[in-house]
Amino acid sequence: MSVKLEVKNLTYSYDGNSHTKKDAITDISFSVLKGEIIGIVGHTGSGKSTLVQHLNGLLKATSGEVLLDGENIWDKPKEIRKVRSKVGIVFQYPEYQLFEDTVYLDIAFGPKNMGLDSEEIKRRVYDTCKLIGIKEEYLEKSPFDLSGGEKRRVAIAGVMAMKPEVIVFDEPVAGLDPKGREDVIKMIYDYRNAYNATVLIVSHNMEDMAQIADKLIVLSSGRMVAFDKTENVFKDKELLKSAGLNPPIVTRVMDVLRQKGIDVPNNVFTVEKAVEYLTKLR
Repeated sequence: MSVKLEVKNLTYSYDGNSHTKKDAITDISFSVLKGEIIGIVGHTGSGKSTLVQHLNGLLKATSGEVLLDGENIWDKPKEIRKVRSKVGIVFQYPEYQLFEDTVYLDIAFGPKNMGLDSEEIKRRVYDTCKLIGIKEEYLEKSPFDLSGGEKRRVAIAGVMAMKPEVIVFDEPVAGLDPKGREDVIKMIYDYRNAYNATVLIVSHNMEDMAQIADKLIVLSSGRMVAFDKTENVFKDKELLKSAGLNPPIVTRVMDVLRQKGIDVPNNVFTVEKAVEYLTKLR
């Protein structure tokens, strides 16, 4: 698999004044392969949202660089909009950004701004709706007549319709009930699988990260303290503690069972895996 996105020695300071500047993120480096799903975790204020806003040029680093397919995204500043069509960001509570008269127009907004013709825009709207489960009869409805979960689905569809090669989600399941969370995670999987897209997800929910992320980036006070396979990060209790994080609840339950002498492995992070192992003990 080829490297899709690479971050090299990225630092962002809020103020250029050497006496008062504060680094929001400091000297962060990592690379992501095409088709990978990467979780970005850390306590509040650790730099997660600041980091992802650099990935499509919404913020410009004080030092360091972001490479997309090996090219610095700021090599051609006048073409940064092209980068933003290749690297899409779904912000927290994206449903608050809906504004068009109909669902169709909201989903079509991004493709239209890419300069696509009306037939291609229509194709992308319908393809995206089919992919992530938006009923065609909704397309002529006002997005403001939909439920909260449906609004979020439409807002996410608006980014997916641009067919970004990299898609970033900032707390995509915040405020949703368990069914809504499950639906959004399925949408992310379905998009990744359909286009072999690279996905990065900012989240404080370790249960969701255990379920979906191939690897985790752990941030603490603006620095990257780990970048490893999800299971390796969750096994490292001291690392998680130092970053102000807890392993998934299932992992903590399994730890208690081991302390009571029950033979369960130390690499169980999801309910499904826990059920699988505990069923064998019956």
